[in-house]
This record gives sequence, structure tokens and C-alpha cells, in this order.
Amino acid sequence: MTVLAANLGVAVISAAAWFWLLVRIDPHHREKLTTRRLFTSLLIGFASIPLVFLLYDLAPDLVSGIQSEQGQEFVTHVFVVGPVEEFAKFFIFFLIMVIRKPVQEPLDGMLHAAVVALAFSVTENVQYGLHYGAGLAVARAFLATPGHLTYACIWGFAYAVLIHGNPKHRPRDFVILFFSIYPAALLHGMSNFLLGVIFEWALLSDMFQFAAALGLLAWIQRSSPFRPFRLSEASKAVRRIDASLASNGDNFPLHLRAALARAALGDFTRARRHVDQCLRLRKGDAFALALSGTIQVLQGETAKGEEVLRFSYPSLAESQKRTIRRLSRHVAGSRRTDNAYNEFQLSMWIKNTVEASRRVKSFASLE
Repeated sequence: MTVLAANLGVAVISAAAWFWLLVRIDPHHREKLTTRRLFTSLLIGFASIPLVFLLYDLAPDLVSGIQSEQGQEFVTHVFVVGPVEEFAKFFIFFLIMVIRKPVQEPLDGMLHAAVVALAFSVTENVQYGLHYGAGLAVARAFLATPGHLTYACIWGFAYAVLIHGNPKHRPRDFVILFFSIYPAALLHGMSNFLLGVIFEWALLSDMFQFAAALGLLAWIQRSSPFRPFRLSEASKAVRRIDASLASNGDNFPLHLRAALARAALGDFTRARRHVDQCLRLRKGDAFALALSGTIQVLQGETAKGEEVLRFSYPSLAESQKRTIRRLSRHVAGSRRTDNAYNEFQLSMWIKNTVEASRRVKSFASLE
């Protein structure tokens, strides 16, 4: 019982540490409510364990005719262990994607793949710990778990590119996605085999692969549609946002960013559609209302827009107020003379509101 408790303790601590790291990779996890979705995928990921046992029972005997012990090890790991374990993890991951649809951007595809692999790895570490001691479970948490996360990133990235990032996907994209299991299975099998032959080289190889996976995650993170953008970069940002909205039509943060980007580009009609969708998703959201009022003023509905701003602008956080002011300055500086009067009306309303707010604070401090 003590051995079991020790191994379960190692499993819980290592799982919590790796899960924390995976959540923190996404800088927008709070805004996207990613943590709860990832935790659900982690729990569902444990379903890969019985599937692995079933597949091992169904796997053919490939080593009976091989005399060399090393040859048997090679065939077992490369043609049985790697494919069986990667397919089991991928199958559970794919069910999560189809049924729950938790992916909001390509980065999420890799993260959900990684947490499914984490569930499998934690269980495997407990199994090894029960046979060889808790010390091995601790070592595997540092050495084997990164490998499982890395292999999962291969088919997680394939899903992000072929399915999530490609709303017009065709049947052949699913076929390619299925075959993305095999590079992961090959790396998995070769790593297992090399651990018993050249441990140091296998360890270096796993570390290099893990570093490459982290680099890929960082690269995808930089192209995130949730990433803050300068208003001068709105044209570039809106392409990323539109691509993600094609797969996430009811995503509030993406519609809010699309509204801001299109307002910065002077496309007020489409910006208003996005902000209306925001208000359908979250009625009464102060920033969405303020953005709606701003767009109304820019479209010439001055009285209506200023009324909305009077109600919503004071409730905004300072960072949100700065965003509205920057939008006003950006639009006014774009030199669209056909809309100059509306832009002037907006800039004056904001200027007067800011000055009035400063006067109120000044009087309050004197008292």
C-alpha cells in the first residue's frame, strides 16, 4: 500500500507540474477559458489506457521468426509499441476534437494532444513505479513524459493544420491526418529501442525533439489570432482572425478583435456586424458596447453612439479606455476625408470625457 501511495503521489505531482506548464504555454488561456477544457481532455485521455491493452491483445506476433534478441526488441518497439500507443492516444484525441470541439486556434490542437499524451504517460509511469520502485517513476516523469508529449505534438500539429486551420478540408485531409500517426510512432519506437542500446544518445535525441516541439509551439503562439495587435497592423491581424473565426463562429474574443481590426481599417459595416455578434454572445459587455458606440459615431449615428458611450465608457478598465482612444486617433490619422466630420465628433467626445474625468478626480483629491 505504501508503494502504491508513493507512486500515486509522484504521478499526481508530476501530472500537475506538466499540466501547469502546458497551460502556461498559452498566454491567452484565461481569456479563452483554456484551463478547464484542457483538464477535461486530460481526464478523458486516461481512456487511452484500456484501448492500448486491447490493441496489444490484437497485435500480431512479429518476432517469432527473429533469432536476435536485439532484432526482436527493434521490431517490438518500432512496429508494435510505437504504433499501438500512438494510435490509442490519437484515437481518444480525435474523439475529443469531434465531440467536444475545444480548439479555438491551432495552438490548442497541439496542447490538447499533449494533455492526452500526459494522461497516458502518467499511468505508464505508475505502472513502472509499481514494478521497479518510485524512483523510476520520478525519473520517467523527467525523461519519458517529455517524449510522449513530443510525439503527440506531431499529430496534434497535423490536426491543427489539416482540419482546424483548413475549414474547407477534404476527405484526403483526414487520411493524411491518420498517417501523421506514423512519424510519431516511428520516433516513439526508435527512442524506446535506443534507450536499451545507447542510453545517452537516446536521451539527447529525446531532449532535442522536445526542444523542437517547444519551438514549434512558440512559433504557432506568435501567429495566434488572440495575440494583441497594433492598429497599424490590423490588415495582417484580421486575416488570422478570419481564418480562426471560420472554425469558431461563436467565439466572443475573436469577434471583438475582428470588430476592432475592421474599425481600424475603416470597414465600419463589417466591424458593426462583429460587435453585434459580441453583444449577442455576451449581452451588456462594457467594452463591446463602447466599441459599438464608437462605430456608430464613425458611421454618422452621432447621438445614438454617444448615448451608448456615455453608458459604457466609464465602466471600462483603463487599458480598454486607452484602446478606444487609440482607435479614435488611428482613424482620425488615416486621412479619410469622406468621414472626417464623424471622426472629429468621436475624438472631441473622447477628449471632453477624459478631461471631465480628470477634473472629477482632481476635485476628489482636493477634498
